[in-house]
Amino acid sequence: FSVMINLMKNKNTQMTDIKLARVETTTIITFLSIVNSVFVLFLISEISRLTINFLQVPMEYTYASYAREGFFQLLFVTMINFAIISFLLYKTNLVKENRIIKIMTVSLICFSIVLIFNSYYRMYLYINHFGFTILRMQVILFLLMELVFYILMLLKNFNRFQEDNFSLYFMILMLFYFINLYFCNDMFINLINQY
Repeated sequence: FSVMINLMKNKNTQMTDIKLARVETTTIITFLSIVNSVFVLFLISEISRLTINFLQVPMEYTYASYAREGFFQLLFVTMINFAIISFLLYKTNLVKENRIIKIMTVSLICFSIVLIFNSYYRMYLYINHFGFTILRMQVILFLLMELVFYILMLLKNFNRFQEDNFSLYFMILMLFYFINLYFCNDMFINLINQY
């Protein structure tokens, strides 16, 4: 909150130009090729697991362990992807200048969104069997927040909104924080579980 207040107070302050990082196009293409290939293999294994046991938890898992594994996989991988994509979109001009890098960045964003839906599916199985708790509701909110962030990055990739959008990300983060404060409580959870 204090960071946002200071940003708003100093929004008319002249800033120096952002210095963009110089990175070799070949290096980024190679790196994105490897990351996207690993994602394709991971998604193939996840999809094959889902088609074998559709709407059921695999034999070797409990509902809790299946959902936790999916969430922590998502958390680790999407944080890395978010850092990679943010660097490419905000600290370099490579996405604007190189069509291959743009396509690979869009692929990485789409793979991250599929991973969010995979994690949501696992949570759905868990919640469908045991109902909501405060922690499960917070996980659903976190997944939704990540989905919104990745959709914004997808729009940014296609130049759908202005350069300076830190405040937009911050406002979304604060919105989900307040939703968490007001809706992740026993009274609301009991109300949801009745339906």
